[in-house]
Amino acid sequence: MREGLYLDFKEQLRLETTASVAEIARDILAFSNTEGGLLLIGVADNGKVIGHEPVDTGKLRASLGACPRIADFS
Repeated sequence: MREGLYLDFKEQLRLETTASVAEIARDILAFSNTEGGLLLIGVADNGKVIGHEPVDTGKLRASLGACPRIADFS
């Protein structure tokens, strides 16, 4: 398994700094501006599953700000 147009790996989901949150937001926006994709947390760049620390989804949503609901108007 390799990263590509529809697949991105992150070893950890870091929310401690503005830069780390911005990186995750960029990845999500890149997928949303194309045909979608998978962002796998706990996977090294070489595709090896390494696991991750539990993520507080409430903190993640707050860090990313107000995310509008995406609708397909086609």
